[in-house]
Amino acid sequence: MTPLNHHDYPPLRYQGRLDTGPLEIKTCQHCHGSSSSFGRSQLERQHAGTMLHLVDSGKMPPWPFKISNEEKKYLYEFARGMH
Repeated sequence: MTPLNHHDYPPLRYQGRLDTGPLEIKTCQHCHGSSSSFGRSQLERQHAGTMLHLVDSGKMPPWPFKISNEEKKYLYEFARGMH
């Protein structure tokens, strides 16, 4: 049996400080914004681990959206509490 790589699965618990600052990335706001017609919830810092996993694995954003390198850098900084 092959051992599981922790990068294969998204984290199920947020381990950092409880900071509910919203993620302000234009590409994500299409579905997760407060005025989105897709009805997805606003993304906040406690979702950062899952967001990073989904973006790194190519599962987010969904087609036809693309996240730019600048937006991806902002996401990593947001996850570390820099924004």
